Amino acid sequence: MSLKTSTSASDKLMTDHLTQVQGAFETARAADLAKRETTRAATTAAAVWAGYGSNQTYVARLERRTIDLDRELAFASAPEIDAAVESIQTAAQPIDTGMSRVFGLISGSPPPGLSVALRTSDGAVLTSAPADPLGKYQIETPCIDKQVLVEVHDANGQLLLQDGAPITLRDSEAVQRNFTITRCGELIVDNGPEDDVPTQIMPDLIGRTEKTAKALMDALEGAKISFETAFDPAVRGIVIAQSPDAGTPVSEGDPVVVTVSEGPEPQDTMPDLVNEPLTKARAILTDFSYGTLAIDYVDAPDQVGLVVKQTPLADATLGEATDILLCVGQDQKLMPDVVGSPETAARAKLVPGFVTNISVKYSPSEQRVGLVQNQSPQAGTVVTADTEVTLEVGQAIEVDETLRMPNFRGQTAATARETLKEMGTFAVSFKQAPDSMKEGRIFDHEPAADTVINAGDAIALHVSEGPTEQVLIPRLTGLTLTRAQAEIVPRYGSNLTVKYKVSDAAPGTILDQDPAAGTPMAAGQKIGIIVARASAARAQPKMPDLTGLTATAAKKALKEVNITKVDYDITASRRRNWNVIKQDPAKGADIKGDETVVLIFGPSG
Repeated sequence: MSLKTSTSASDKLMTDHLTQVQGAFETARAADLAKRETTRAATTAAAVWAGYGSNQTYVARLERRTIDLDRELAFASAPEIDAAVESIQTAAQPIDTGMSRVFGLISGSPPPGLSVALRTSDGAVLTSAPADPLGKYQIETPCIDKQVLVEVHDANGQLLLQDGAPITLRDSEAVQRNFTITRCGELIVDNGPEDDVPTQIMPDLIGRTEKTAKALMDALEGAKISFETAFDPAVRGIVIAQSPDAGTPVSEGDPVVVTVSEGPEPQDTMPDLVNEPLTKARAILTDFSYGTLAIDYVDAPDQVGLVVKQTPLADATLGEATDILLCVGQDQKLMPDVVGSPETAARAKLVPGFVTNISVKYSPSEQRVGLVQNQSPQAGTVVTADTEVTLEVGQAIEVDETLRMPNFRGQTAATARETLKEMGTFAVSFKQAPDSMKEGRIFDHEPAADTVINAGDAIALHVSEGPTEQVLIPRLTGLTLTRAQAEIVPRYGSNLTVKYKVSDAAPGTILDQDPAAGTPMAAGQKIGIIVARASAARAQPKMPDLTGLTATAAKKALKEVNITKVDYDITASRRRNWNVIKQDPAKGADIKGDETVVLIFGPSG
């Protein structure tokens, strides 16, 4: 199905209800982690609802479902709730003009680290995106007005599933594809529910999915409902007939029969692919029509790379509605990627499927409490039952509520006043005196920086009247732009003009300055510098190393490489002796130009 975005009044109502749903999530944070199935059902429903954000009938449907969701989430786990809220907020965003969206849920027993790709008819991968720990994925791609196939890959890039039903990408439309993957068992492809408005009048089911039809039938209280199937040219799972007809009143006890298509009657039989190499098996299947092809990997040291089991079996009927599952042999178990998963989920995944025992160490974390932050060995490493596995899990940090005097040196009096106002009520006084610091800037204060302060304390801020003697412009050539901006320029003037020049010098290095070093500095005088920039043909811009920097210095360093989107915890960044301890993307990573850099702050050293 496809969903067209709009800016109707129902969008605002949907946002209001999503706020209510998020409130229900927050009240469930102390719930029992054992209720994982309840949480999964609720978050799956929430993701589907968010996809309907622009549908006019969605508001009435959400009114009824919100109450049920509040009750179901009373026993949900906090980490999964956070993921559910993030999924709702992401999926509810409108689709930009010229873009298409493909989204859905991978459920069942999928391995961690899944990614979903869109492959064009000529075999090229258009784009891809990772699935989150709950199995949800969302791909935004330019609308190229051509058909694509959906593929699911594991953490090592191996193909697990290919949906045989193509998707046509259209401007500002969303398409949902859900999948269920089991271990050499049943494979289910589910394109999700559509609109369901409760009524006692028989709804029009023709052309809807079976799942949608069942949801609509739930609103017919007391009716005797039965579903039957038949071969039909329509796609499998689509309703092709109903009794009574749409618009007919339905009362308690009335019989209702819904006929669902099994797809075109199969004309071929399934080939025998057991003991064939996977590449050959896929080549053989290109001559047949089928629904989806899923690949699973099982331990079979004597049949590595060969098909050891197939569903359906050889000589079974094979048609456009048939889903194929091939189990391929492998000789080793590889460590899965559990980083970002809740501790309980990581334990359940690893023991006993991969190892018999794991050890856990806890480290302070602001943003990933209860989630795995690092793992040893790394994902993709060969493991055996007795491999020693260590997980590093985030632990909540006890916040020091003690008020400490900020370092106002170099700041304006107005900035200092606002900062102190946010901290509490103090007796603030300003004293002006000559200083080499630029006029209007604070050059000293009592008490000193990091001194413990309390509400009502007297605070004196010394504001510069400007230098009384001649100030000479310092030498900037050879320094980095970051150091010049952060350490030298505030003392001599903020009127800094930066120009860039392609050079073999390290990017960000100051090549020249005007006025030259030693020139007398006049009040308000502009300082011009030329900064080295790597040639686009010579080098790909790389992510700078931000470790050990303050938030201000880190943002300035990112601005030098044209990155303005920075995400970090402001409270953590202001703690005493706390600087950047981790960044994402990591230092040295290629800069794409539109990424958001995530900074994690912690104690220095």
